[in-house]
Amino acid sequence: MHMRNLKPFIVLTCITGLVLLQQCANQKSPAIDYPPDMVADSQRVFAQHFEKGEILYRLNCAKCHDTLVDGRKVVPDFSLPQLLDYEMRFQYASHENRLREVDVSIAELDDIQHYLRYKKRSGILVSPLPMKQPPPKMN
Repeated sequence: MHMRNLKPFIVLTCITGLVLLQQCANQKSPAIDYPPDMVADSQRVFAQHFEKGEILYRLNCAKCHDTLVDGRKVVPDFSLPQLLDYEMRFQYASHENRLREVDVSIAELDDIQHYLRYKKRSGILVSPLPMKQPPPKMN
């Protein structure tokens, strides 16, 4: 094959590579919204919990909670009360079978909450809001 015949192939390959790199860049992890009073020394450990929480969120939560906006998946914003309610897993009927402690440990749930609490806000609220079960009847 002559060099002249390879030139369009090389250009096309480079363009394809650039498009793929751009797509990967668009799917990078959301930036961390560090608490304003956090000292720099603590940011590394904070970021490790954040990254672990992001992975756990994608494995256990994203399928039901992520929202499509303009063709891309967006992690919605949870309020602090919503995040704290997840500690009481029995509050949400939809999580009784999917968010069991044997599947997501308390420590892992803490990392997921950490990720959701400190990710940059997307402006998209979690929807639909989880349905709470009625409080148990007292005898």
